[in-house]
Amino acid sequence: MGLDEFIEAAISEGNRNGVGALSFEKRAVFLISEAEILCDMEGIDTFLHHYAPAWIKETVTAFNRIGATDIAQGFEEIGSVEAPCEQLLDRVNKLVTGRVGYEYSAFENLLNQRDSL
Repeated sequence: MGLDEFIEAAISEGNRNGVGALSFEKRAVFLISEAEILCDMEGIDTFLHHYAPAWIKETVTAFNRIGATDIAQGFEEIGSVEAPCEQLLDRVNKLVTGRVGYEYSAFENLLNQRDSL
C-alpha cells in the first residue's frame, strides 16, 4: 500500500470507526489530519473538543514522529494545563495551519517507522 492509500485508509477508517479503533500509525496520521483540518476550518478549540484529553499525548507523539517538534511541544503545553490561555491556543493553531516543521514526505518516514512502533 502506497502512502496516499495509507493516509486515505487511515482517515476513512478513523471517521468510520473512531480513533480508538486504529493502529498506532493510522492513529498518528488520523490525528495529524484532524488537527490540520479542524485548525484550518474551525480552530484548535474544535480539535480539543473532539480529542482532548484522551488523545493529546498521542497527538504529541505523532507530530514528534514526523519532525514537527514545535507543534508537538505546543500540544504538550496544552495538555499540561487545565485551561490553556488563548495566546497558547492561537500559537499552536498557527503552527498547525502553517504545517510548521514538516512536509507531506514526512508521512513516509512515519510509515517506515511502523516496525519500530
